[in-house]
Amino acid sequence: MSVLRSLSLQESRIVLTLTERGCREVARKDIIKLLSVSPESADHVIRSLRRKCWLQQASWGKYLLIPPDQGPEALGEGNLLALASRVAEPHPYYLGYGTAASHYGLTTQHRNTIWIVTPARLRDRRLNDSDVRIVNPVPRKFFGFGPVDVLGYTVKMSDIEKTAIDCIDRPDLCGGIGEAATILAAASRRCDWNKVASHLQRIASNPLTQRCGWIADYVGAEIPDDARANTPARKQEPQSLPRP
Repeated sequence: MSVLRSLSLQESRIVLTLTERGCREVARKDIIKLLSVSPESADHVIRSLRRKCWLQQASWGKYLLIPPDQGPEALGEGNLLALASRVAEPHPYYLGYGTAASHYGLTTQHRNTIWIVTPARLRDRRLNDSDVRIVNPVPRKFFGFGPVDVLGYTVKMSDIEKTAIDCIDRPDLCGGIGEAATILAAASRRCDWNKVASHLQRIASNPLTQRCGWIADYVGAEIPDDARANTPARKQEPQSLPRP
């Protein structure tokens, strides 16, 4: 079913002004100032823009603009990731595990859970048809992430190397150990193995390093000798991996 995206004069002023300024987010107070109206009148306009899918609430009093060039389809996965990231802000965070693997195309599994990694003690919540789940890592594992663009919105996400490591470390957050192996196999063709080795050294977990090495051998990843020295093969095969 298509969504009506018509605009009244006041609504047009908001959308066009934000678009001209290159803004993808707006606060309630900014709309009040822009329209020079009462808070009640601004709320009426905001409700209308949300109903017509021009704005989507990110947090209390803050909204994401669904830009004119993207239309209702911008309400898809990318927009959900932008909304989910606002759950953690202003705390440090990154989107990781199965969520990051899906973004990078390392898995074909459809996911209804968005994983947010943050030291902040936040509560899980429901966002549209997805569950937003919070993971509180130990301090030494909270690194290896940076800004990425998702449909014009900037979110923090683990890099490809850290995504593969995280999924092997917590396969329950990406679909199981078999799926973690699939993710590493896909990542192995695009990742920097010296960066993988550096990440593993920083985490400083021999069992995790050995597990990554064994699974890398299992999926036939080509690892440079200098990186392999820091990712030794596991002597004992992990349980539940499918046979090749």
